Amino acid sequence: MFNEGTFARLETDSPLARTLEGIGIGSTEAEVSEAYGDRIKSTPNVYEPDTTNDLLYVPDKSSETGIQFLARDGIVAYIFAGRLHELKLIEGCL
Repeated sequence: MFNEGTFARLETDSPLARTLEGIGIGSTEAEVSEAYGDRIKSTPNVYEPDTTNDLLYVPDKSSETGIQFLARDGIVAYIFAGRLHELKLIEGCL
């Protein structure tokens, strides 16, 4: 995703994509929580609140970037990385 001509967000469901902590497609919510601890904020997904959670990782309070994991039935299905404003866009577009 680009916003005002600058790269703002990346989305992937590739099983080859992994974070530095080793989290990727197929990881469990428990593994995400273990890797990132209290820096993960879990909220029910807007479209699938009964089965899907959005797990947002922000490195620290001053950070403007982060990683969001979409976990369906407890398993990471998508990874989004980029600026916080764009990560919070539900539709994935501006």
